[in-house]
Amino acid sequence: MRRVQIALAFLLVLAASAPAAAQKAYFEIPRREYFVGVPIEISLVAEQFEEDPRPKVKVATPAGAALTQFGYAPNVSTSVSVINGRMTQTRSVRLIFRYRFTASEPGTYKIGPFEVEQDGTTARTGVAEIELREVPISDEVMIHLELPQRAIYPGERVPARIHWAIAWRMRKNIANYTVSVPLFQLTDAFQFVDEELGQDDSRLEVVTPSGPVNLKASRAQRKIRDRDFIIFSAERTLVPLRAGEYAMEPARAVVKEVTSWRRGILGSRKPGSTRTVRADGRPIRLVVKPVPMAGRPPSFAGAVGVGFSLDVSADRSVVQAGDPITLTLVLRGGGNLEAAGLPNLANAGLSEREFRLPSGESAGKIDAANKTFRVQVRVVDSAVREIPALSYSFFDPQTGAFETVVSRPIALSVREANTITAEDVVGGSELPADTPSDEEASSAAQVSLHFTGADLAIVTDHARLLRARNQVGLPPVAQTALYLGSFVLVGLAFVGRRRRDADPELVRRARVLRESLQAIRSASGGARSTATATIAESLRAMRRASNGVPSAELEAFLAECEAVIYAPDGGGDAALDDSFHTRALELARELAEAAK
Repeated sequence: MRRVQIALAFLLVLAASAPAAAQKAYFEIPRREYFVGVPIEISLVAEQFEEDPRPKVKVATPAGAALTQFGYAPNVSTSVSVINGRMTQTRSVRLIFRYRFTASEPGTYKIGPFEVEQDGTTARTGVAEIELREVPISDEVMIHLELPQRAIYPGERVPARIHWAIAWRMRKNIANYTVSVPLFQLTDAFQFVDEELGQDDSRLEVVTPSGPVNLKASRAQRKIRDRDFIIFSAERTLVPLRAGEYAMEPARAVVKEVTSWRRGILGSRKPGSTRTVRADGRPIRLVVKPVPMAGRPPSFAGAVGVGFSLDVSADRSVVQAGDPITLTLVLRGGGNLEAAGLPNLANAGLSEREFRLPSGESAGKIDAANKTFRVQVRVVDSAVREIPALSYSFFDPQTGAFETVVSRPIALSVREANTITAEDVVGGSELPADTPSDEEASSAAQVSLHFTGADLAIVTDHARLLRARNQVGLPPVAQTALYLGSFVLVGLAFVGRRRRDADPELVRRARVLRESLQAIRSASGGARSTATATIAESLRAMRRASNGVPSAELEAFLAECEAVIYAPDGGGDAALDDSFHTRALELARELAEAAK
């Protein structure tokens, strides 16, 4: 019983536990010198709020400065203590919001207050004042942003190289540094692409609006103005998103150098005094021109760059008129593959009189330095002997002109589309010689009807109706056969009329489907090459008659047929494989069902 009471008391304590103190908020700024252009990290701490939902923070940004949040870290801890038999639970919630403050002009700035609000509860911080000084310029630090000295174009991939140099003597005394490039802050006008870093690569950290970015860097030693410098170089690829003129502040490097050292408690070497110096590059001006409309070739589809090429391949080179051909177009080049599209194939060189072209656009898929498009076309003219060379145009930003490349033509062997008739059926049974045709059956019915000479007048004379049968002139069996035969002939005449009234196209399709299916059934006993040709032609005829959409399974099977038909030995005298014949019959039945 005592244990049960203790357990219940423990549960009640847990259920009734609450924060030990009311909600409060404050922020922390590191104590040091503050300089123009050097980011200052600020930590806003909110205590005893719940971690869910996340509290909302309001703060005013000082004029001439930037205050951006770049991090959030909730910290929740729970502890249970038992003192003199009394159990106590303590739960602590500490939420940390991280901000970055920068200013472009020296002066005194007020930061705060911050307001933290959650479910109607608000906590407010105080206000802090910080003074920003201009960093002195030093000739022992240099920075340069290298850009093309010409106009650039939307979609062009432009290298932006950063070169940061420090005096050789400073290389072991750098406490920290900041490299900032105002151009990299224009994320609404430019897209930036960075090379992937390896584990052992040297790095150059650059400040951006979304936080520091580590760029792959190289290092070299060089003599400048009779002094030795160590130069760190890194590159970003920028892609203009729209046309316009952009004037920006120069790139800046701020270096904190240790001027004296001291010994720590355990003898370690620690910075004693420091100095902060800076270097400014040249002001930046970029002109982004639109791709010209004048002289734009029909096969231009947005590709901007240099060295583009187009490779075209087909999934088959032996086809029958009307069969689909899948074209694979691989685009390569140093440019904006993401925005480069596929032009209308009619503008690229495919004649709409010879090919049935796809409608709509092909999105394409980027893989490494390639962009691959896949489209399906159909040959509609059996006189076609090749897929001609296709043109692809791109705009070369270095020359300011359009360039056009062409693919290699692809040879084709196109056969005329054949319609299977009863005479083409292999092994088909011939109709008996005495089997009447539809016209003969109709004529016979008409002759029979005229031959009866029946008197259809209404007779009410009972004696006449009961007249002896020998007066009719025919025995009863013959009379019965005559009447039944008359009904049969009427039925045949009705069927013939229905046949004459039927849609000739539907009749033709039904006959093609029926005869083609019979041809495939009868092909099982023939030689492999001959039987395969019959099967392929029959399936194509059924596909045309059924107006069915070509399936991948049917196309693959027809490709197998062509491989056998055009093999050097033609399959020899080998018999047709049973499984191959079974697959053909299944496809034929599916086409027949689709036509119903």
